[in-house]
Amino acid sequence: MGELRTLEGEVTAYLPGKRGLVNRCTLATSEGEVVVKFPKEWAYRVTETIAVGERVQVRGKLKFDDDGETYLKATVLLHLKATVSAAQPMASPPSAPPSLREPAYPPKVSPTLSKTRVLVCESDDCCKRGARKLVRNLKEAVERYGLEDRVEIRATGCMKRCKQGPNLMITPSKTRHTDVDPAQAPELLLRELLPKLE
Repeated sequence: MGELRTLEGEVTAYLPGKRGLVNRCTLATSEGEVVVKFPKEWAYRVTETIAVGERVQVRGKLKFDDDGETYLKATVLLHLKATVSAAQPMASPPSAPPSLREPAYPPKVSPTLSKTRVLVCESDDCCKRGARKLVRNLKEAVERYGLEDRVEIRATGCMKRCKQGPNLMITPSKTRHTDVDPAQAPELLLRELLPKLE
């Protein structure tokens, strides 16, 4: 399997794994009920901030468990905004390894965190490879997830990796990404922010 999927639905229950740690949930989606497995590092944060009955958007890969049942191995799992009642799933890029889609309630970012800046190279070479579309997609993701007060998207000059464009850097972590598919922009942003979400 390993097919990338983006699903949105209501959390119906949390389930323990083999060692008793809650590391999965069931999600009621338009396609039926789906088991979603998330990394154990997320367990406390997810169960404490997303209650049964609330909506989430999840992105991950379809996998088989030991019993041959399918589940979605989450790479992104976020609370959806209350105002987003029927958000459309994000189109998955053709074989790129993106993550998940967005939340129902605005992601809660710790007030003590510094503002995240996403610097996108808009030199000629990067623009020819899709930098402007990348900036648009990032701005849409920031708006959709209600992160305007926490994330700033800024165009910059050349990042000296012209043949690997489009290029971007996320600060304050100074994480650099090259050859970024504009369709992956929201996933990259969410992956960067995920450890900071409460």
